[in-house]
Amino acid sequence: MPLRRASSDCFRRSGLWAFKSEASVFGEAAPGNWAAAFRQLAGILPGDKASVIVIDALPYLMDASGAFESVLQRAWDRELSRKPVLLILIGSDLSMMETLTSYGRPFHQRGTQMTVGPLNPADVSAMAGLSAADAFDAALITGGLPIICARWRHGEGTRSFLSRELANPVSPLVVSAQLSLAAEFPDHAQARIERSWSDWRGRAVEPLVRESLARLLPDHGIPAAPVVGGYWTRSNDVEIDVVGADREPVAKQLLFLGSIKWFNKGQFDEHDLVALQRHRDRVTDGPVPLIAISRSGTSATHVDAAFTPADLITAW
Repeated sequence: MPLRRASSDCFRRSGLWAFKSEASVFGEAAPGNWAAAFRQLAGILPGDKASVIVIDALPYLMDASGAFESVLQRAWDRELSRKPVLLILIGSDLSMMETLTSYGRPFHQRGTQMTVGPLNPADVSAMAGLSAADAFDAALITGGLPIICARWRHGEGTRSFLSRELANPVSPLVVSAQLSLAAEFPDHAQARIERSWSDWRGRAVEPLVRESLARLLPDHGIPAAPVVGGYWTRSNDVEIDVVGADREPVAKQLLFLGSIKWFNKGQFDEHDLVALQRHRDRVTDGPVPLIAISRSGTSATHVDAAFTPADLITAW
């Protein structure tokens, strides 16, 4: 299985970086195929101390016949496994990575799978130098994908980021998300995003808020809950953004109910509290605590607890 030039060059650069004292091995004899490349690698791995081999973007090397996997398996069985080596295979295509260990493939039942989750709002905040509120917005836009987050300039606003990334047809934001707007001109795409941004963000942030509360509580006098979800009827005449309960799908005890208001301007006010109280009366006659979660703060005076983005981000 011959090496493509780009893959060969990348392999040699990786070898030079990881094993500087043996760099001449890769500089003097470029491997012509993966079998030769792995033999060279095995030859420079120390036998008296642990090493880590990382192969990134693995799905690009895989095919239906499993040729690369077979070469890697033979190299592992015959040479690499004889030394204290940890082999890490990385790929962002989940279906391809699952195929790697499926029945009939060379690595079936031979590895441990680990799914690496996206960056959380606190990670995004630290990475992009954003406030708590802006970090939640950035997490929604980027999906927490490091390759997209890395392109967010320090302290940059949402509009500036979108303008730059949508203007680039090969930006990770456009490519990875496979935006339905990709066929439009970037300015039209951004205009559509900005028109629907507030409504979309208000819905999209709800699961993130619920998970933040599940991690944060107990806090602000509100107890921890085994389950933090939402509740609504089919007719949507009752809709409660946040429900803390003892179990799911049918709760025996409600621990708290809450409403999310995620606007740039406009606090959670008395009208919002009255609406939440009415919805509570539709699902229980008990004095279940009511909480407000607002991007811009809370002016209602009789909520049992109020949470801001700065509160929620501490959960991470």
